[in-house]
Amino acid sequence: MSSVERDFPEALPSRTAALVVLSAIFFSHFFPMFFAASIQWIGIPVGGSYALALASLYLPILLGFGSIGVALKHQRWGMAWLTRKDQICIAVGWLLSALGSGIITNGWKSLLLYFSIDFSRKQILLDAAGRCPTFIFWLFFIFAVVLVPVFEEITFRRALYSLLLPAGKWTACIVGAAIFSALHFFLLGGPGLFFFGIVLQLSFLKTNNLTVPMLIHALFNALAMWGARFGQA
Repeated sequence: MSSVERDFPEALPSRTAALVVLSAIFFSHFFPMFFAASIQWIGIPVGGSYALALASLYLPILLGFGSIGVALKHQRWGMAWLTRKDQICIAVGWLLSALGSGIITNGWKSLLLYFSIDFSRKQILLDAAGRCPTFIFWLFFIFAVVLVPVFEEITFRRALYSLLLPAGKWTACIVGAAIFSALHFFLLGGPGLFFFGIVLQLSFLKTNNLTVPMLIHALFNALAMWGARFGQA
């Protein structure tokens, strides 16, 4: 991407944005359930539940990338090489995300405890990361830190934001963050992920470079995976 193109991001066309969002939701949520059930039904030996989990993670995401690539064939993706401003934004965004999400999550946890609401169910990937063999953990880690941030930032910060933009920038930012949080199906982490989604969107709008929220997201996921494995997620 040339320096001139850094003056955007212009919104993606509604049809393109909708195709990206629908493809991402299908391949990241509905297809894995069908894929995992199909493997078990036809009796393919997968070497245990962790192998099945890996298969139902990597293949859908790769297929999702393919469909998104087709949808964005004639559009600019929004990524560029990092400038000094971008690097500062990544550092500030990551610290703000980690601290802000942590504070919000602790407050939300206290509220759930006060009302005796069960939040014991963890996000599936974090739960698996805390219990799986070391080799499988590193495969999960690569998935969460490399593939997921790219996939989700294209989907949420680029496509979904474009789809919601006619309602206004702040509405698109807030509603997009709410959808981003809801699709993680993680009660305890919900408000923190909502805050995180807003930080990611603002970082993209501030720098006009989708690489920035991708790297903030990658660092955030790395911290969460490391915490799930070796400390408190």
